[in-house]
Amino acid sequence: MRNRIFRRLLSDESGMTMALAIFTMVIIGVMGAGLLTFTMRNLDSVVQVNQGQQALDIADAGVQAAIAHLRLDSTRQHYDTNSSNDCSAGKRLGTADWSPATSTWTDAKNCTGPTTRSASQAGVTRSFGGGQFQVTIQCFVQTGDSTTNPPCSGGANPNLTDPNPAGTTPASSKTFFRIISTGYYPSSGGAVRRVEAIVAAQLPGVPSSYYTPGEIDFNGGPTLKGVSFFAGKNITGVNTGSISVDRATPALYGDWYNPPYNDKHRTTSGVGFGAAGLVCDRGPSQCNTASDSYADGLQDFDSTTGTKGNKYQFVFKKDASGNPAPTRPLSANEISFPFDPGNLSDPSTDVNSSITGQLKAIAQEQGNYCTPSTCSSTVNTWPGYGSIYFFDGMDVTFKVNQTPLATGVIVVNNGNFTLNNSSNGFRGLVYVVGNGTTTGNFTTMGGTSMDGYAVASGTMSIGGNVSPATTFDYSSLLPLRNVNIWSWRECYDTTTCAPK
Repeated sequence: MRNRIFRRLLSDESGMTMALAIFTMVIIGVMGAGLLTFTMRNLDSVVQVNQGQQALDIADAGVQAAIAHLRLDSTRQHYDTNSSNDCSAGKRLGTADWSPATSTWTDAKNCTGPTTRSASQAGVTRSFGGGQFQVTIQCFVQTGDSTTNPPCSGGANPNLTDPNPAGTTPASSKTFFRIISTGYYPSSGGAVRRVEAIVAAQLPGVPSSYYTPGEIDFNGGPTLKGVSFFAGKNITGVNTGSISVDRATPALYGDWYNPPYNDKHRTTSGVGFGAAGLVCDRGPSQCNTASDSYADGLQDFDSTTGTKGNKYQFVFKKDASGNPAPTRPLSANEISFPFDPGNLSDPSTDVNSSITGQLKAIAQEQGNYCTPSTCSSTVNTWPGYGSIYFFDGMDVTFKVNQTPLATGVIVVNNGNFTLNNSSNGFRGLVYVVGNGTTTGNFTTMGGTSMDGYAVASGTMSIGGNVSPATTFDYSSLLPLRNVNIWSWRECYDTTTCAPK
């Protein structure tokens, strides 16, 4: 009996199904948990990668924001680690301090209210794309910088992993800045990426001289020193009355050698006259034929000097079709402008429209943009060192008389400019753009002095003294153009960078 019961129990498999089911469920649960853990880890990795890419994109955006800012405010002193240097060259554009300086100002635009900030607070921080970037801009010490008042005394360390990008390049030719942008996504507790970029920027391609596609006339006995004069037509009055011409002091453009525009040398680096028409020692009414030319083909050149001096005829370069060709090779007996003179038949092109647009934007930012309905045509006060004034559609008479001398950039668009003799002068750059007849004319009167240079679309009548300072970098007054990335590094943590 007991044997039958035992055998029945051994042959009864009804409980095994339950046990197997439970065992299978346990196995599936363990495998599912493992798979879920693996999936979650993969998802976390994907999230981290996505956050890292977002942070890198945000850091990239910070670099672009810095480049856009540099196009408006390229004053090197504004990006020095030495905050005491910041306002020596005028107010910042905007209200933020983009420099890495930790000793800075409560009012960064006007440099008032000294204050401090930590390195993590330096530069500019902005929200972007669900995260934020923090950006600093720093200038480089460059060849030719003043040793007594350097514009970038605390310049960028040239050796992170790159050699000094500036090398022996002076800032008047090309300016270098280091941009460091850190991107955060999301703004806190997420991924952090950094981008380091070195950017190189050239200055606007406008002539560093007195230039007009029209005529230049000297009158009233001015003193001329440190600059050359170029005209698409005639230059008159170069040896009349009490005019004084300094042929010894080196002038802007020196001996005019500046390929690809001009590959010929003059015999002097002082004041010189170059005209596609005639250079005459008498007034406009007495400058008509080759016999009236005063140019010697050594210091001064015009359309007649192909048979004088060095036998170089001064030409406005054209191609075979008669179109302007400023970079075409010169023939053996030609000399030309040491810059791009634009199109003589369209005088408004002597200052590039993109440059005037850039100057207009800066003047608007500074509150110095004027129209006939918003400003007087007479300027009696100057807002501050390095200011840019843009007058649109109006004639302008400059009467500022102050110490230190008014310094900056003046643009008169579709109007005429007069430096009145009640002024004690102006230091900087003047651009007068117009049609070359009723607008675009430039005039200085006796008793005034221009410390700088001017470009005009129409007639230039010069009665006041012209004497640019040889120790002053006029290019520092201009905004940058063609801001290009010189080197670029992506950083996957805050201490090391890998070349891209």
